[in-house]
Amino acid sequence: MTRNLTAEGVLPRDLTKGFVAVCAAVALGGSWAFPLFAQGACKRPAVKSSYQRAAVVLKQSGGFPCTIEVVPTGVVLKPLPGRVDNIGRKVTRAPDGRLYTAIPSEGTITVWAKDGTFLFNLGREGKGPGEFAKGEKTIDVDHAGRLFVSDNNFRWSIFDPSHRFITSISSAMIGAGALPHALLDDGTFLSSTGHTLGAFRIFDTRAAPDPSPPLLLAFGPKATDNKPTRSLAYARGTSFWAGSPTGVKFEYTLQQWSTDGRLLRTIRREVPWLRGDVTDSPESGIQPGMNIHDDGTGLLFVSIAVPRAAYAELSPAERRQRDEGGPADRAVRSYLEVIDVNAEAVLASIGPLSPAQFGRRLPNSFFPRSRDGYQIREDQDGFRTMQILETRLVQKSGR
Repeated sequence: MTRNLTAEGVLPRDLTKGFVAVCAAVALGGSWAFPLFAQGACKRPAVKSSYQRAAVVLKQSGGFPCTIEVVPTGVVLKPLPGRVDNIGRKVTRAPDGRLYTAIPSEGTITVWAKDGTFLFNLGREGKGPGEFAKGEKTIDVDHAGRLFVSDNNFRWSIFDPSHRFITSISSAMIGAGALPHALLDDGTFLSSTGHTLGAFRIFDTRAAPDPSPPLLLAFGPKATDNKPTRSLAYARGTSFWAGSPTGVKFEYTLQQWSTDGRLLRTIRREVPWLRGDVTDSPESGIQPGMNIHDDGTGLLFVSIAVPRAAYAELSPAERRQRDEGGPADRAVRSYLEVIDVNAEAVLASIGPLSPAQFGRRLPNSFFPRSRDGYQIREDQDGFRTMQILETRLVQKSGR
């Protein structure tokens, strides 16, 4: 459940959108692995008895025991003439394994079997109930199998597990799909769009087909005029993780909150690559960007894109140009870290890498509660496919 903010002058969020995609890899046979010798699955450290303490600082700067391997699953989503003319740029996986994509040129959602077989298209272009606007869409599926779709009609459309339309909710109320949010196990909707009532808001989007779902709870630091957002990571249960807010000086900080509004833990990370040649200007909107993912096993995958001083000197047009080796690509450094929150340890840390490297070689995003994700492949003729990938943590040799 990720975002993509592309306002001019702002470090584009798709520079941090791919979690594992922050890292570049070297092709090795049928998989990609970092150029390190590895052996077997990553050995998880013992859980610290103090792991539930309120705050901890992680200062590791080397000697990380594990690295990352990315393996194709063999599932590939491809355009089908007359059925799916454009595969889109996003894939969502439901709890039952079905996959969802959106056709940008139409008001259509495509449903695929877990093995990549085309099943059917859902919806049509329009503004009526169950209809979608042209353009990119955000698709999420909750624990119960309900489908949530945010589109350019500035609303969320909700469908039951049988894909019957239930209701629509205005994006102005709970936030657009491109902004931080999570679908909680109890059927409620967590928003982190920033609000004067609090950084986090939970809305009741359960049984009743209510276009104005009641606000159940607002908590966390109240937003100021710049309405900061925080990246969110939710896997299951009654707690979630939130990253550093936008619009203020960047800090590599992760906070665990309970869904009843209590701050449970804070992890602060000290790294040398956030010092020196770094642009961190909340006033201009050019500053490091963070995304986090909870794989459901106590691991957080944290990706951070760090703009160098040269990025601030680029024109808006140059910042939008993402060619590999171009000015914007050279002016941003990307990093990926895997943190075992219960052992209070960093298992893997990789970077610096360019945005083009990680976008080309590794998953662009993860699926909820897993280490699986997808990667967009596009050939020289513009033919686009989606490859489903498995991400593995492997032990470095000798550790």
